[in-house]
Amino acid sequence: MSSGSRQLTLPLLETVVEEVPDDFEEPDSASPGPDRRNLPTAPWTTSSLYKQLVLLVDDSVRLSITDNRHNMITVNQRNGTLEVRLHRMFLFADAHTLTHLARFITRRDRRASRVLDDFIAHHRFLITRPRRPLTLRAKGAHYDLGASLERLKRHYGIRTSDVKITWGRATAYENVRMMALGSYSYEQRIIRVHPVLDDPRVPGYFLDWVVYHELLHHLLPVEKSGRKRRLHDSRFKRLEHQFPMYREAREWEKKQLPALLES
Repeated sequence: MSSGSRQLTLPLLETVVEEVPDDFEEPDSASPGPDRRNLPTAPWTTSSLYKQLVLLVDDSVRLSITDNRHNMITVNQRNGTLEVRLHRMFLFADAHTLTHLARFITRRDRRASRVLDDFIAHHRFLITRPRRPLTLRAKGAHYDLGASLERLKRHYGIRTSDVKITWGRATAYENVRMMALGSYSYEQRIIRVHPVLDDPRVPGYFLDWVVYHELLHHLLPVEKSGRKRRLHDSRFKRLEHQFPMYREAREWEKKQLPALLES
């Protein structure tokens, strides 16, 4: 058994943000990672994984589970004990992966290293992303989103105070139909509105419609069917149609929005 430190490191890769239809919750770039509430139960706990590693390694082991963003596996030998630090993704490892993990820990086995590289690549979605400082900007050059939100809350008698609103970032788009004019973060309870709507050519009722649509996401629970989520169920659509200028807003979006975006 060799001494010293060894580790498998996940290289930094460029984050790709894709445009999504407006009936899908927009991925939030400030999100800390996957929604752990929707993950399957991990087959291992720290305690049970430790016991399994001790059996496979057949040596003294001290195990730590981490949320490190770069080093997925770190092994050090100190005073006759193998100090092993594993990313929490290994709580989802199968027996085949753990066997090769033991070989990597004890022998730096090259085949084991390749197996672990594949495992890490397939579980990188479990790696937590760093939070960015949250800056809310409700006042734009022409419209105040805070005023729009409060106006809607008064009109519908909504007393919720735990929702925030901000102008989002100006994202690129190729197809108007694929452009999300608004989004709602269930985790942060924040409504984001695309800054393209901060324009005097946009009717106030259309901006209110976009805010109202996202406010419904805040107020209504998501209907789940197995692992799928229905963001726009029958109740959501029924309430959508209660917006006083629903037809006018949809008509303006269809006829005027493309021209606005092309100007």
